Amino acid sequence: MENINLIGIDGGGSKTRGVLKCGEKIIASTQMGTTRVGSIGTGESCERVLNLIKDLCRTADVELNEVDGIVVGLAGIWLEDEKKRYANLLRTLARNEKSPINEIMVTSDAEIALVGALAGKPGIMQIAGTGTITLAKGDNGEMFRCSGWGIEIDDEGSGAWIGRECLTAIVRALDGRDKTTDMTDKVADKYTSFIKDNPRTLVAALN
Repeated sequence: MENINLIGIDGGGSKTRGVLKCGEKIIASTQMGTTRVGSIGTGESCERVLNLIKDLCRTADVELNEVDGIVVGLAGIWLEDEKKRYANLLRTLARNEKSPINEIMVTSDAEIALVGALAGKPGIMQIAGTGTITLAKGDNGEMFRCSGWGIEIDDEGSGAWIGRECLTAIVRALDGRDKTTDMTDKVADKYTSFIKDNPRTLVAALN
């Protein structure tokens, strides 16, 4: 591993972290907001990831073409077509900036977490963060998954799911469809004008 430059990126639903290693030593690290495709779109996600990569290179005083390999794990990426399309767009953006990428692999953030947690061995892992997903790897290397379909329709028990359930309880209480909760009172006190003038602006106000 001596003198081999590698970049690893973990792109979650809330934040994205990246490191640049030379051999076994981390020589640069950085962090930014979400790069989740479902939240900001593929194009914006690729631009943010590329900016993170360039930031790592600037910090370490390494040219991008001196990086031997890049691994990007992203929330919401699972299908092989999605991985290939994302990698190709990232290569194109870098090439347009006269900074070609050598080797790159795009995969799911859950898959890189599974490898990191189990060191390639069989087992089961559950992630509960902005989203949720459970992955398992069998003795023969076969992968299994449950949940992780995205915070818009699934990911029960996640931070996003808890927030969505909270907002649902609030609007039901405001309509008189359900009982008032402590959270209803707190939101009503803070956003009285929004609720009084147009209750539908509540979600925008909370964002």
